[in-house]
Amino acid sequence: MSVYAFLKKYFYIIMLATLIWLTYYLYHSFLSNKAHNLPKIPAIKLTYSTVPIDKTFIGITQSTASVEIRARVKGFLTEKHFIEGEGVKKDQLLFVIDPKPFAVKVAAMEANLAKRIADEAFLKVQYARMKTLVAKGDVSEAKYDEVKAQYEAAKAEVAGALANLTEAKIDLSYCYMRSPFNGLIGEKKVNVGNLVGGQENTLLATVNQLNPIYVQFSPSIADYAEMLAFAQNRPFKVWATLPENRQFVAQGKVDLIDNIANTATASILMRATIENREALLLPGLYVETKVHLGDNPQAICVPQEAIMEDQGQKTVFIVDANGIIKVAEIEVGSEYKNQAIVTKGLEVGQIVLTSALQKLQSGMKVIPQLGIT
Repeated sequence: MSVYAFLKKYFYIIMLATLIWLTYYLYHSFLSNKAHNLPKIPAIKLTYSTVPIDKTFIGITQSTASVEIRARVKGFLTEKHFIEGEGVKKDQLLFVIDPKPFAVKVAAMEANLAKRIADEAFLKVQYARMKTLVAKGDVSEAKYDEVKAQYEAAKAEVAGALANLTEAKIDLSYCYMRSPFNGLIGEKKVNVGNLVGGQENTLLATVNQLNPIYVQFSPSIADYAEMLAFAQNRPFKVWATLPENRQFVAQGKVDLIDNIANTATASILMRATIENREALLLPGLYVETKVHLGDNPQAICVPQEAIMEDQGQKTVFIVDANGIIKVAEIEVGSEYKNQAIVTKGLEVGQIVLTSALQKLQSGMKVIPQLGIT
């Protein structure tokens, strides 16, 4: 082979190698540029989360104790010692009925008791003397029996006078009406100066105990059955929230599950005792009542904004190992911290796209940006 032929062959080999290298370079440059041009979409990688298992019901508040302040003796109302709608303390004086007639009666009963005691003392001496005389035969049995009967009657009259005095003192004490506990008093029903009491036991005001306060609610039979699965966590914790002010949350515990179901409503009455130190919850308010049953350590959660819905079917975009978008149909349960708890359709380790969903469709290739929402 001539030198020319050798150089020509060598030249062709170099040219072919250069062409192959250039083709390879351009192809990979194209792929690289194409990859760089793929949309980068915020995404999360699914892991297990520990979330609370809660049930929410509408409850109504009730006072733990409610007492009507009534006039138990007849007389003129002379004093009022509270501000309507304000708090009152245990044993605080609320109303006074004119005590003078009752004080006079007490004095009269004390005088009557003193007289009866004196009569009894005199007859006691007479009776002792008669016992001695009848034993000696100096007086007849009939006379002895007469003095004995008088003495026994005197003792009974002392007991009766003491009972009358006690009753008079009780009536006098009824002139001063006090709060039975710390609570909130409502409006006065009668103005000072009016005649109250007698047969009707006039209602003067009502005191409600507000701390703690009850919240009653009625879960359905199905909810009750679900709660039974968490019976080991009783008493269940409860949070009560005013629908108009969700920043206010009061905490307590379920302290009553009724022992019979209401067949008309297919529900069971339950009651929680709630701390109400500031007395912000009043009886008769409707509150959102959240009952904490326990915790689920293997919950799968996705952000609410990652969920799409079409004709009632909820879906999310997931990304496979090749970056291809697929649609996953899911079922969700409750919500926790703006995330939906997925009960069916997703598994731990899958990648879910969380943003720019309106620009995506199944089959597209994307670059998921994990941890960016």
